[in-house]
Amino acid sequence: MGKKPGEREYLAAALVIAAFAGVSFLAARYQDALLSAAVLRGPWGMAEYVLLTAAAVVVAPFSTLPLIPVAVVLWGPLWAAVLSVAGWTAGAQIAFELSRSVLRGAVARVAPLERADAYVGVLLGQRPFWTLFLLRLLLPVDVLSYAVGLFSTVAQGVYFWATLLGVTPFAFVFSYAAALPILPQVLTLIAVFALTGLGAWRMLRARKGNETSTAPPHAS
Repeated sequence: MGKKPGEREYLAAALVIAAFAGVSFLAARYQDALLSAAVLRGPWGMAEYVLLTAAAVVVAPFSTLPLIPVAVVLWGPLWAAVLSVAGWTAGAQIAFELSRSVLRGAVARVAPLERADAYVGVLLGQRPFWTLFLLRLLLPVDVLSYAVGLFSTVAQGVYFWATLLGVTPFAFVFSYAAALPILPQVLTLIAVFALTGLGAWRMLRARKGNETSTAPPHAS
């Protein structure tokens, strides 16, 4: 029996929330041990966190989101958010460049990309920066990075700034949520994922409506 539409996304969100809350509980319980590790608390620990976060974006579909509670214990919610933004943005840009410079050429040798480019062009619309910004709020960093790099001609600067600004709100939401008790933390994450799902659904409906209205009439 096949899964119902959206069932996989619900399961993934539930697993992320459970992992996030579980790591948050453990980080709070072993807070003294984490804070006593000078190597983790210093600049090297911060650099390692950024590198690990960036690598997780490049090597999709791994996610370091459940590690944010550990970062909050080590450096506080503000620095955890800033470091998460740095790692996500760096990883997204690397994935974008790899997809654009390496994967696109390899795929083009096997299959023409004009149709896919045209479809992604319609999806991004006439204002790709704002569309990418909204997509960054709604979709995983790794998936979008490879898709945009492979099937679009978006400029590097546009992609970088849309990514940087798009991932920032949730980085702060997740970081400050990790400082809350477990129940408010879980409720906050549920609300975030619910709003994200609703936003993605409305965007897809709007895009489908635009495609229908701009489609050429069939010849009779």
